[in-house]
Amino acid sequence: MKKELEESKELAELAEKVIKEEELNFGETRIGYLLVHPNISKTTIGRCIRTNKELKFFSDFDYIIEMSREIWDQLDDKVKHILMLHELLHIHIEIDEKTNEIKYLLKDHDVKDFLIIIKKYGIEWFSSLKTQVASIYEFEKEEDRILTLIAEEEK
Repeated sequence: MKKELEESKELAELAEKVIKEEELNFGETRIGYLLVHPNISKTTIGRCIRTNKELKFFSDFDYIIEMSREIWDQLDDKVKHILMLHELLHIHIEIDEKTNEIKYLLKDHDVKDFLIIIKKYGIEWFSSLKTQVASIYEFEKEEDRILTLIAEEEK
């Protein structure tokens, strides 16, 4: 299935709101936002990508945050906020002491790094998100199984 990419004003506006409300500071970091249709993968709802030099040359972004459209459209505003915060927290910027240049890095999934989310929002949001994702893909599997059975019956 062909993936479609869409630059997203909705994600950009939400990110701006999250950055302000959560008091995050990324300085002059440039972040692009994409919705991927139908999804990034069946196991990936969102991701933060640090651009390499070639991508940065063509896009002028330091990071790109992607969200799987199929799931994103079904989330409530609170979960969208938390998911965006989660992806933004992957951004890690350092100054190289020797060259004094900015280094754009990514934080791994580490409970310590995301303690802010757990303290503020708990873990329930993640459980409901996993359930929602599972139900979407379980429905797809069931739908595929039914279509296969119908095709076999028509033979």
